Amino acid sequence: MPVAGEPGSGAVLYNNTAHYLQDDLKTQFFLDMAGSYSKFSYHSRAGFGISTRDSVSYDGMISLATPDCSMESHRFGFEDLGVRDGFYCSRHIPFANDPSTEISTWLLPLPHGAHVRAHLVKLSQPYRVREGGFTVPMPDDFKDVSTAEDSVSVSSASYRSILRSYDNIAKKLDVKAVHPGMHLLEPAAFYPGYETEPLEPGIYLFACACCFRDAKSAFRMPDVRISQDTVYVMSGDKTYSIDVKEDMR
Repeated sequence: MPVAGEPGSGAVLYNNTAHYLQDDLKTQFFLDMAGSYSKFSYHSRAGFGISTRDSVSYDGMISLATPDCSMESHRFGFEDLGVRDGFYCSRHIPFANDPSTEISTWLLPLPHGAHVRAHLVKLSQPYRVREGGFTVPMPDDFKDVSTAEDSVSVSSASYRSILRSYDNIAKKLDVKAVHPGMHLLEPAAFYPGYETEPLEPGIYLFACACCFRDAKSAFRMPDVRISQDTVYVMSGDKTYSIDVKEDMR
């Protein structure tokens, strides 16, 4: 699991290999093992949200929900597909009762607490797709929310979390709340995210960038472009690309 960070800005752990699986000697499952062990990334200053039985805190992960939201998925039991062209690749099946629906992910770590995620989402039946960025712990009542056509951010007096979407799939960008008392660092926390309307069965390519920064520091989000089966990421003076067509089967 790679760890990145700059002095004074905290550390980010990118998770592509670890998830908590019980064996036959352990019978007491604690609350939300998936949230504690299976999110895409963990920031030392952002903390993370824990889900309740009835509602998933999808900061740091992609989640599917049935059209009526009676069932929601975690990223859990995922398969590590290795590293390709700088991208950490993984695949998971959101619902055990629907093995034909699966999500393949390519995650690219970038400097300054940012990363890009590309997801190939294969739906065998209608689902809502939801995804969240880093949480912002709120030690007081200050909260600032900013939304644009393709991005949303939430800030405390100290930190700012940004999620920017790059695909053309219709979605609602919004700020979500972690359940009170269910955050690692503070009683209250919020995170930027999106949710689609129920999507029909088919294959969809999503791409977004997530960043967690000091509230007053300037930072340019990476540029991401999707061209047919390839995702291009431009960050600083570097360009990265990943071809997902081999997974379009």
